[in-house]
Amino acid sequence: MTERLRAPDTRDIAVCVLTNGHRHQLLADTIASADANLKGQISRKMIFADQCDPAFAGWHTIRISGGNYSRAMSAATAIACSLQERWLFWLEDDFTFNEPVQLDEMRDAMGSDLVQMSLVRQPWYQPELRAGGIREQRPELFRDMGGWLSHRWYWTCNPMLCRAELFARHPWPETPFSERAFGHQVFSDPAAVGGVWGSMDSPPKVHHIGTRRAGTGY
Repeated sequence: MTERLRAPDTRDIAVCVLTNGHRHQLLADTIASADANLKGQISRKMIFADQCDPAFAGWHTIRISGGNYSRAMSAATAIACSLQERWLFWLEDDFTFNEPVQLDEMRDAMGSDLVQMSLVRQPWYQPELRAGGIREQRPELFRDMGGWLSHRWYWTCNPMLCRAELFARHPWPETPFSERAFGHQVFSDPAAVGGVWGSMDSPPKVHHIGTRRAGTGY
């Protein structure tokens, strides 16, 4: 008997992890934490693997050939925006979750101008450490929207939710500092707004576990 495929739902969320396979234990910890903590209308879990083939139960691995971070992101986001899911939760291979994350609530809070809803990590770079956190560096740039913060300061590939079509409208640049360059593209629209899940005093919801870059800058 032919299996009947479920019709795509406009509220479905695909979880996407990008890795180049050099930090196997970090990837394993990331996948285990995602499985334990990500809740909601998740229809697919994928690993975009740059020149490697990691295998985890419940996850579909798509091998890509990027060779460095910007080309890998270009390849991965081009595939991701062609999927049936309209929503993507993006996750790099060196993050764990400090608490359960309700993706449906994040999605439902996103109006048409909100380009992403990100999760705050612990302070990492020296300016963040000196200020006490990412938000604490420039608190005047954030506006409390009741459950989340709005801003136009940055785009981040730290764990975040966005619409798949954003990557169709803004192909990922294959340039140095591509995350920053992508943010400049997105926020060239004066109506574009970024979101951070939680309040100004919410503790970090994710933890960056990578202590060094590996391979070609991941």
